[in-house]
Amino acid sequence: MQIMAQEPLACRCNGTAARPESDPIAGHSRSTIERRQSMEGSMGTMTDFWAREWLLEDIALRHAINDLDTAIQIGQQAGLLTSDAYLTDVGRRYVKDNRANEVVVALEQ
Repeated sequence: MQIMAQEPLACRCNGTAARPESDPIAGHSRSTIERRQSMEGSMGTMTDFWAREWLLEDIALRHAINDLDTAIQIGQQAGLLTSDAYLTDVGRRYVKDNRANEVVVALEQ
């Protein structure tokens, strides 16, 4: 009978054998948890970025303007954007409510 290891064991600094990295019993290290929290923060940032992009495009379409600064000013006056052009809670709610109701019109060819 020949026993072969499916994956090599990693060695710790003190020379003792460690569990393979794919071992589910080993649990999650602190760096894995911190990395996951960082990714979740990044996802929130990306969601806000695309929501702000949609809001500015919506403002530009509704007011028939092509100037980004003007769209930002309109959003700020309406309370949808902060003075730094980030979404306010009202702005997030506006995007959530109106983006879900957006109608896409197919162009006839």
